[in-house]
Amino acid sequence: MSTGTWVDPEADTVIIRIPRQAGPPAAREPRLRRWWRAHWSGFALLTPALLFAGAVTGWNLQGWPGRIDDDEGTYVAEAWAMLYEHHLSHYTYWYDHPPLGWAQIAAFGWLTDGFHRVYSDVMLGRQFMWCLTLVACVLLYVFCRRLGLRRVTGCAAVVLFAASPLALMYHRMVSLDNIGTVWLLAALAIAASRRQSLGAAFWSAAALAIGILSKETIVILAPAVVWVLWQHTSRRTRRWHLGIFGVTLALLLAGYPLFAALRDELMPGHGHVSLLRSLWWQFFARSGSGDPLAPGSMSNWMVHVWLGVDPWLAGAGMAVMIPALWVRRLRPAAIGLLIQVLVPFKCSYLPYFYVTSVLPFAAICVAGAFEVLWLRSGARRARRVSQGAAVAAAVALTAAAGPQWWGELSAQSRIAGDSSSLAATRWVEKNLPRDATVVTDDYIWPDLKTHGMNPLWEWKVDGDPHVNAVTLPQGWKSVQFVVLTPESAESLTQMPTLARAVSHSIVLKDFGQGITLREVLPGPLTRAATAAALNPAPPVSPLPPFPFRLTG
Repeated sequence: MSTGTWVDPEADTVIIRIPRQAGPPAAREPRLRRWWRAHWSGFALLTPALLFAGAVTGWNLQGWPGRIDDDEGTYVAEAWAMLYEHHLSHYTYWYDHPPLGWAQIAAFGWLTDGFHRVYSDVMLGRQFMWCLTLVACVLLYVFCRRLGLRRVTGCAAVVLFAASPLALMYHRMVSLDNIGTVWLLAALAIAASRRQSLGAAFWSAAALAIGILSKETIVILAPAVVWVLWQHTSRRTRRWHLGIFGVTLALLLAGYPLFAALRDELMPGHGHVSLLRSLWWQFFARSGSGDPLAPGSMSNWMVHVWLGVDPWLAGAGMAVMIPALWVRRLRPAAIGLLIQVLVPFKCSYLPYFYVTSVLPFAAICVAGAFEVLWLRSGARRARRVSQGAAVAAAVALTAAAGPQWWGELSAQSRIAGDSSSLAATRWVEKNLPRDATVVTDDYIWPDLKTHGMNPLWEWKVDGDPHVNAVTLPQGWKSVQFVVLTPESAESLTQMPTLARAVSHSIVLKDFGQGITLREVLPGPLTRAATAAALNPAPPVSPLPPFPFRLTG
């Protein structure tokens, strides 16, 4: 043992280490072997949990969920633009999100040659999400152990985090929230380091900064990271830890506005995008989603979608959230969960992927609650009653959630939610001219782009002046074909130019699931043709309806 001191964070006492004479070099046990002896049992428990997580997440990875939110394609298209056009986005980058998130997708695509390896570029993004899910499971386990939870509890949290149908749905979809959540878990695990070094404060802040610059909404969970750092440092050094953490986080986050300033895009001005204008729109000018408890609001509908997929993990997590605040080991997870439960009641905009970062905190709270009941101290009779309650609760939760979870997983394995979108992509690629002006959603856009065509993203028909001036000089008459999806059909009221083009189009090919290829005719249509164009056949899809545009 080396000379030095160790500080007890609970009692603020200092234990002096007395040096011991080291034995001969040949008698010393190698450090790797000592580390393995201390952690082999954890590996033995975690490995099956990781194999389970990888299997259930990768099972029908592309088929389910189907094409329900074209933000998946947007992030992959932006990653493609970074690699092959050396731009921050496939169209004008307007600071809607920091670019570090899709830069990581681009790095994965570059390392694996993904854009040439798979036919559908969204599959590349989902493969990256699969890798991130396994990394998140490892970090979740490490965080549980550093909070003082048992190995079995950590593995139970991993299984809950991976097996929930809601988790499977969101872990597979290409989202910046998945990327940000992984970095958040890294920040939490580092902040809970048992070494209590100043380096832990620095690297925790660095990981949190990367998470925020991957998805800006992660910033609301910064208090949870600060609490973990506070809880795992002694009073004597706490000021230094928090100071290094705060300065590091502030300096790294300052790089984003500095980047905008160097591009002369920080302040609003005529003829260019700006960071401050985008932030104003995101936080103040954007219409809110309403009260989550108010029937008919978008937030209420979103909560119903989440709970409809899986009410058990999030519901059980919220049920034990308040009691968990009184348990020191569970308090950080309970604080993170409480923050995310309270934020939607501000009635601001509620992103579709918001629930992603809720899931790890709910898993820790649920698994940790069972451990607290099982290990409750006190008289033998009281302890037995507590253990009986833990067993009964575990059996009840398994009996209620298990059949639904298995049924969901079994049903998901048989859904080909991507089939119609892929069929439309192949048909357009093989049968339309390469120089045709084809308006598509962002699921199809990157595939056509990587295969040599020049598609037009539907949201840029009315949202980008450069597109209007160069690609659509005659307005809707410059559009030749439109691949109309159920989601884009619901959004036509926000896209008047595209709506005019659709109103002057006829169905050229129906691919099922509500996806049709329409040819825009320059002349007037008959009344019957116009009615058919404005009232397409209802989609035939096994997926649940999504009446709102889902944006991340």
